[in-house]
Amino acid sequence: MSPRNPWWALLVGVMIVGTLPARAATFTQTDYAYSATLELTGAGPAYAASLPLEVYRSVTRADLTDICVVNASGEVVPFAVRRPVAPRSRNPEPVRLRLFPILGVSRASGAALRLRLREGETAINIERSDAVAGPDHPSSYLIDARALQQPIAELRIGWDSAAPDFSARLQIDASDDLEHWRPISSDAQIVSLHYAGQTFVRNEIPITSTRASFLRLTWNSVQGGPVINTVDAIPRAIEPPQKRLSLQVAGSATARPGEFDFDLGARLPVGQVTLLLPEPNSVVRAEFLIPVSGTRKWRSVAEGQIYDLALPGSGDLPSKPISVPPTPERHWRVRISDAGGGIGHGVPRLEVSWIPSEVVFLARGKGPFKLLYGNTDAQSLALTPGAILNPMGSQDVSHGSLQPGRATLEAAQLLGGPIRLRPAAPSPDWKRWILLTILLVGVGVLAFMAWRLFKALR
Repeated sequence: MSPRNPWWALLVGVMIVGTLPARAATFTQTDYAYSATLELTGAGPAYAASLPLEVYRSVTRADLTDICVVNASGEVVPFAVRRPVAPRSRNPEPVRLRLFPILGVSRASGAALRLRLREGETAINIERSDAVAGPDHPSSYLIDARALQQPIAELRIGWDSAAPDFSARLQIDASDDLEHWRPISSDAQIVSLHYAGQTFVRNEIPITSTRASFLRLTWNSVQGGPVINTVDAIPRAIEPPQKRLSLQVAGSATARPGEFDFDLGARLPVGQVTLLLPEPNSVVRAEFLIPVSGTRKWRSVAEGQIYDLALPGSGDLPSKPISVPPTPERHWRVRISDAGGGIGHGVPRLEVSWIPSEVVFLARGKGPFKLLYGNTDAQSLALTPGAILNPMGSQDVSHGSLQPGRATLEAAQLLGGPIRLRPAAPSPDWKRWILLTILLVGVGVLAFMAWRLFKALR
């Protein structure tokens, strides 16, 4: 076949076009449905902004991979999405408790000890039987903890600094009425040792978080220990509550009695659920379900008792929310048992609450900075939170991690609009069609060559 044959030129041209790489898509802000300006507070260079309900309603992916942060030039800046960090609780201050030594009563003769609490007074009378009186040395101590309203997490024992070295063990009991005692710790050790200019002291006793009016310390051995002159209580640290967002939605009854469906309108990372019952003075057993992906089945994520009681003079007493693992689902179903008459008349409302995620970013370039969100075709542009807040890596702790300033989102602005939230129509796969054309042309060329050869042989 002549090299000037146009079939060869066509075949080579088609093969070259078919092997050309697809042109990379360019980033434009209008690829996203909406934007919101970020108002910065603090010195930076990192900032964190909590995502409001409006963002959740407009993103197309539960993992929030269709958002990004840009500067005034429209350039994407380093950013990440993270679950919010719980605020740090302050270390509680020690509280000095009132201490009363009990002299000459061994553990075996504890029944002979009688304690009297005067009603309405703070005085405590300690009486013991003379028949069991021992040396003039405390064998146990009564601690008045009524002034402390928080649970106790630790006791710190104090003694005279001139006391001889010792290693002793204590039993700790708790009571609210001075009659009924419950054990807290049966073998708590305290130590004070000195040698060659060195000192080892252990006076802290961690205990299971306990709330009680009275505590009792008793030496575990007849040798006892030093004379205790102070007892400080360390209250349990209470974590500050994290900011939550909440949403109420109306339900719709299904064909099954006592079953209701709810649409949140967004895939929210729900952490707590409850029902608002249509009639007061109701108590029901409810099961909360979410759909199984890719099926028509539902799976249970929580179950509990829901109530709403009308109390005279104090208003309604609703049930507390039920905690669930963070569940980014839009559709929920609730099944209510018919025991006790079920829900009564009407349709309940579902109330959900969640801790919103945060977008963390570096203020690279000039502001104002904007959050873009809502793009069904977007590729994830996010880094990990550690890459933003600890770029030196976990091995380098000389500077610690960055503490981001705060950023707040202003009102949403329209960019590409709601059309960006719908999947784009699939474009023709030109490369596939070109390769198929190459195959067909090649087969045709081979068939033509075979025909020419067959004709020449004849």
